[in-house]
Amino acid sequence: LRSLAWTIALLMLIIYVIGVYLTQSVVDLRSEEGNTDNPALVYYYGTLFRSILTLYQAVAGGLSWDDAVMPLMRELHPAYGIIFALYIAFVLLAIMNVVTGVFVQTAMETAQKDRDIYMVHNIRQLFANADNDGDGKVNWEEFQSQFHSEDMQDTLKLMDLDATAAEPLFKLLDVDEVGSVSFDDFIDVCVRLRGPPRSIDLMTSVYEHRRLARRLHRQLRHIEKLVG
Repeated sequence: LRSLAWTIALLMLIIYVIGVYLTQSVVDLRSEEGNTDNPALVYYYGTLFRSILTLYQAVAGGLSWDDAVMPLMRELHPAYGIIFALYIAFVLLAIMNVVTGVFVQTAMETAQKDRDIYMVHNIRQLFANADNDGDGKVNWEEFQSQFHSEDMQDTLKLMDLDATAAEPLFKLLDVDEVGSVSFDDFIDVCVRLRGPPRSIDLMTSVYEHRRLARRLHRQLRHIEKLVG
């Protein structure tokens, strides 16, 4: 939203600056001795407010910018056509694309949040179905029994994984190597595995390092007891 606000502010500033320039040019032309008023020029650029409105309408579809620029080219100078064309190109190709991008990004983030909520719901249901003994943990046999369930398939699909990744997934979940996983570990790993298919390879490396660190820590403590 901050980037959108700055983009709108920049758009308003550009319109204001160009509006001031065009209004002043028309006022100078009208003040020259012997110049008669051109109705179209006065109508579109006779006041600052009208100039700003004309510039806004030219990019918002409320006015053909050919109609807006022709009085400037006829009464002032043909170069005003180039200035107006550059203004239209910059606003439409740069500013408006940024605004569109902000709205698209917001929509994608909202869709991702909905997807996360749906995934957590599936994981909770999957965990509840797999936890047969009700101890709050799931072992490999319980986890394996859910391979062909709809909740398991939906969960793997949301993480861009297939059924062959179920066993590596359980090993990732079982960080302490106790043969079972808790609900919190289940949720944590599944959320981290959102994204491209190679995410599981990266997460495998991360958790292997954690396992090695835990083993090293246990061995050091064992050595300290022996030495002590």
